[in-house]
Amino acid sequence: MPARRTPCQLARHAAGAATLHVASLVVTATGCGDRTGLLPPELIDAGGSDAVADVEPPGDSGPFTCPGNEMFCTPHVCANLATSDTNCGACGHLCPAGTMCSAGVCGSQCDPPFTLCSGPGGTYCTNLTTDPANCSLCGETCFAGQICTQGDCECPPGETLCVDQCTDTATDPANCGGCGNACPPGATCEDSACLTLVPVGEAQFTTPGTFTWIVPAGVTAVSVLLVGGGGGGSTGNEPSAGGGAGGALCWANEVPVTPGQGVQVVVGSGGGPGASGSDSTFGEELFAGGGGAGIGITGGPGGTGMDTTFGRCFSGGHGGSFIGTDEDFGFGGGGGGAAGYEGVGGEGGDPSGDTCGLPASGGVGGGGGGGGQASDPTNCGNNSGGGGGGVGLLGIGNSGAPGTTSCAQSPCAVVPIGGGGGGSNGSAGGKGAGTALVTGGPAGNGGNYGGGGGAGDTFYGYTAGSGAGGAARIIWGAGRSYPQKAM
Repeated sequence: MPARRTPCQLARHAAGAATLHVASLVVTATGCGDRTGLLPPELIDAGGSDAVADVEPPGDSGPFTCPGNEMFCTPHVCANLATSDTNCGACGHLCPAGTMCSAGVCGSQCDPPFTLCSGPGGTYCTNLTTDPANCSLCGETCFAGQICTQGDCECPPGETLCVDQCTDTATDPANCGGCGNACPPGATCEDSACLTLVPVGEAQFTTPGTFTWIVPAGVTAVSVLLVGGGGGGSTGNEPSAGGGAGGALCWANEVPVTPGQGVQVVVGSGGGPGASGSDSTFGEELFAGGGGAGIGITGGPGGTGMDTTFGRCFSGGHGGSFIGTDEDFGFGGGGGGAAGYEGVGGEGGDPSGDTCGLPASGGVGGGGGGGGQASDPTNCGNNSGGGGGGVGLLGIGNSGAPGTTSCAQSPCAVVPIGGGGGGSNGSAGGKGAGTALVTGGPAGNGGNYGGGGGAGDTFYGYTAGSGAGGAARIIWGAGRSYPQKAM
């Protein structure tokens, strides 16, 4: 029986480096570190080759003796244990990826500057001067965020090693400005300083009454604006009458509060004819006084407040008072304007039956203008005073203009008396009625918020004007404050 030959023996028998195809295995005449021990007949290349033409099919599948320096390893493989990557030094010893078998030992195949290192994923080549997992030595791992530079673990530029990781202390709330300097819960770190995140919001109260405001979560300081109610015009049974005064305006910033705290807020009411306006308050310390009512021929005094460590208060304009000697005809004083953010409210015009009286004045510092007076030395008719202008709640704006008067109409003409202009986007006071001879007419009401009512007199059937109600506005959020940044 002809001797059995291995695929490598058959390949060597073939000319040159001819290839013998055995199923999916390709065996060449050179480089046969491992060799198949048996060649089943069904795996002989059908392409035909002189190298295998005289091979007889084996009669069995048993092993045979491997030649020379090779050793038989299962399954049916002759292997050179000194060079076989799958049987390196011993049958079945597989060299890890990235290594080769030399003299029976698995060794590196890495080219400089790479070094063979092993890890959970197996053996691999890496550069020990740049690999943060193998920095200078295999297994020498840098901390999180560090980079390996020339074999040294370093944090990237602008970062600092805190405990076991690199971080930017200018923005890291756990290490703000330095390692271990943690910001309070809910705060951020900006430019190495902790900043508390404050929600932005506001609450407005524009209906007279008493309320409880609950401080929202995260809010520890607020800015508060208060406007007192305006006073009503006089209803005394005198031929002439005084106007109601404007309410005070007070603002305060950085008022401390506690999240979840209930704070009492009172919104002052405007005074009806002959009644004073009431105060607006926040808590127990901040208040803006209501304007006084006109009494007889005397105008009411402007509402006042008290400056605090948190802010300022300004007075409302007083109501116009009769200053002449001839009271036989009805002459109504103008209502005072509500106070402004940085100045007083305009004064109501002072009526007179002998002269044109004293005109109303405009508001100051964003305050409402005073209402016009009813003066008529020609005794053509009877007139009611104009209402004082109110003040807006969204921060300082333009001051209100004074109301106009009906004085020196010739020939006799009956015209309405102008109300004071609104300050800081508040509403203007109402116009006073101009009527012929002794026929009565209504005086102007005060403008929102806090304007004083114009004067009328029941002697000639006048109806005095009412003061406008006060208001309260609370704002919070970064950068928001009165009087300039209240939007």
